[in-house]
Amino acid sequence: MKNVALFLFSVSATVASCAADDGITMLATFDGSKGTTYKWTEMNDPVMGGQSFGNFSITDNDTGLFEGSCKIVPFLKAPGFCKVGTESYFHLDKFPDISNYLQGTINLKVKSSTPTYSGFKIAFGAKDIPRKTHGPGSFKAGFTLQDNEEWQTVQIPFSSFSYDWSEFTGRCDTKDPTGEQHHCCGTGSDAKFCPTADNLKQIDFLEIWSEGVAGDYSLEIESISASMGKVEPLPTQSRCQELCPKCDAPDCECNDACWPGSDLNSTSDKTCECFAELPFCKAGEKPVYTPGKKCPTCWPPENKACMCFAAIGFCEPPKKLPTTSACSTICPGCTSTDCECPKGACWPGKSLNATRDHTCDCFAKLGFCKDGEKPVYNGGECPSCWDPANKACDCFAVLGFCDN
Repeated sequence: MKNVALFLFSVSATVASCAADDGITMLATFDGSKGTTYKWTEMNDPVMGGQSFGNFSITDNDTGLFEGSCKIVPFLKAPGFCKVGTESYFHLDKFPDISNYLQGTINLKVKSSTPTYSGFKIAFGAKDIPRKTHGPGSFKAGFTLQDNEEWQTVQIPFSSFSYDWSEFTGRCDTKDPTGEQHHCCGTGSDAKFCPTADNLKQIDFLEIWSEGVAGDYSLEIESISASMGKVEPLPTQSRCQELCPKCDAPDCECNDACWPGSDLNSTSDKTCECFAELPFCKAGEKPVYTPGKKCPTCWPPENKACMCFAAIGFCEPPKKLPTTSACSTICPGCTSTDCECPKGACWPGKSLNATRDHTCDCFAKLGFCKDGEKPVYNGGECPSCWDPANKACDCFAVLGFCDN
């Protein structure tokens, strides 16, 4: 590990714009570059009687590694915090003027061995922010990661930041034990909690937090930047054109096709992710895009690129045994393996290897757990047995496939 005390070549020098041709302004890196390399200092809640612990180091790959464990503060009976920041008593750090990006995003290129940890936050200080009880004021926002351990870029709209965050939770939408209600950036009277162009013109420190959520955390940071935020247009093509070429409505029939993976998080093809998450646009409504958000407000029904995604399932069974399945609509009320289903009821497809719905694959492959036995996962597609108390797939035992 390199020494964490990386200093600017000259703190009194004027910071270069660090703006790239693609409309991104670099704020912080860990590679020694002039104008973006700062001294980062780690601090934990033991200063307030807590038990959290953390560490920050510069890796051999010129990245910053922030890791540790956020613990319950005994006297608060709530999770505390760990943080790392460029803040100092002298506030000599100078960051580029990013006031032109007020409608844009702050971006972190990161990877994590704890991607499901939900207590990550980023904060920045600037002139004229009201001071906190235990330190200088800052604008703060939480962020989440995709559930993988690969490099990813997280974009956080500046409209997600508020200076009125709780020192108990780090969030802007909670009420303190004292009764004080905090406020997020918004419209009307809540607009006063939002960053302004003047704030973004005079940033004087950055911070990364693990806060308000107990658990181990690890975050490797390659860079922090600002941009107008990328707006990705909705796809006009997808693998639907191969899997189910004639599908032009969400209720089309594609009984022998399936989408790779077991769910939206695990699939290798996320082309239709927005289709899965969005409602259709109403008559006359257009999708509205927000910088930093992957999906707009709605999906135009005339865009047929992903229609088959509504009609097919994933090729692999769920990572955990399902608690619901198509049985609830194909054979309502079925709670045993010898139930009676409506005449003509059938499971889509030709076989386990040729169906659009693999939800009940493990039910078909497993025996029932014995008394007192629990399903054990050993890294395979299915666990060791199926809990007989789980009625999600009982109808699968009495149904045939539709295409046989």
